[in-house]
Amino acid sequence: MCKLNYIRTLQLLSALFGFAGTIVMVWGVLASTPNDIAKLGGLYLGINPNYLQSIAESRAYTIIGILFVSLSFFFQIFIYVFENKLNHRVFNITIRNITICIIVGIVTIITGTYLIHSKLVDDTIFSTHKEMAYLSLEKQYNYNKNHNKVLNGKVILEKGQIDVIKNYMEELSFNKLSGESEAEYFVRFYKYLGHDFANQIDFKESGIQ
Repeated sequence: MCKLNYIRTLQLLSALFGFAGTIVMVWGVLASTPNDIAKLGGLYLGINPNYLQSIAESRAYTIIGILFVSLSFFFQIFIYVFENKLNHRVFNITIRNITICIIVGIVTIITGTYLIHSKLVDDTIFSTHKEMAYLSLEKQYNYNKNHNKVLNGKVILEKGQIDVIKNYMEELSFNKLSGESEAEYFVRFYKYLGHDFANQIDFKESGIQ
């Protein structure tokens, strides 16, 4: 069993405080959802792609940094718990061994950072575009409904609004299925985004067959 003296106790507390700080950072980063990013980016007037890319990369690097700090914390806890067993496992300190350790560490960090960063950025951008589409279509529906662009109780979409919807379909790689009508395609897209008012839109009168 590993005994703790004052120094080791302080080191453990330091690691715990560091981990607590990491948890707070995670909370803060994850609180910034794609929905918030979409709104912050000026959703209804269009979002600057460079701005979105910058926000996504900043979020990704912060999460990666948090992962490395968390990994460091668990390494320290592992050492505290298994120190006695680890003391009996030694290897010769040579330039070759040190060089191998450094190279493996650097390659692991760079490769891991690149792969995780790319994944996080892509996911954030995709999710933000999806949120933008959701809120944009919601705004279209409410605007037309409030401005009496309605026929037989159903909302009529304008050509410009339809073009906006098609742009979002393309951005999200939402493809039309074989044998699917244009109206069915649009209804499926609304449902994909989570909207339940597609049946309240007159696609035929909107020019969507």
